[in-house]
Amino acid sequence: MSKKICLDAGHGGKKPGADYKGLIEKDVNLKVTLRTGEILESIGYEVTYTRKDDSHVELMDRCNIANDALADIFVSIHCNATDNHAETAKGEEIWVFEGSKKSLELAESISDEVDAFFPDEPFRGIKETSGLVVLHYTNMPATLIELGFIDRSPTNASFRDPDTLEKISQLIAKGINDYFNE
Repeated sequence: MSKKICLDAGHGGKKPGADYKGLIEKDVNLKVTLRTGEILESIGYEVTYTRKDDSHVELMDRCNIANDALADIFVSIHCNATDNHAETAKGEEIWVFEGSKKSLELAESISDEVDAFFPDEPFRGIKETSGLVVLHYTNMPATLIELGFIDRSPTNASFRDPDTLEKISQLIAKGINDYFNE
């Protein structure tokens, strides 16, 4: 039986997320999520999506989609942003629910791949929180990946490049595959 993965493209519809220089977070998240899912499906995983288009999905509904699918893991994909578009804010990070050892194992398994998105920028680490609904109310190991800062000019330009989005998608898929094969 194949492993089940729930991929969550953060934001969507009336909640666009960060917007910088005309690039909207919900669009980057969706492109990376759909491509990551295609890669995972091509190697035999069963993938459920919380959204496959520019639709609004409530946070608890995202959790329910994952829980109802009996997913083995949940991965939410986002872009980071600062309040003042600070060029000094840079790097990727992964969030897990506070105290969840299984989620931490998932995050650790994919952290090297996430760190490779933008090799010249720092990996900001794996961080624990109790404040993110999609990590709190999912019944499986869950992570939220911040791909990088959409409001940092070099990263913003990279998020517009299809080759960069392909690389990010491949790296996320590799990290997930590594998790199941360790």
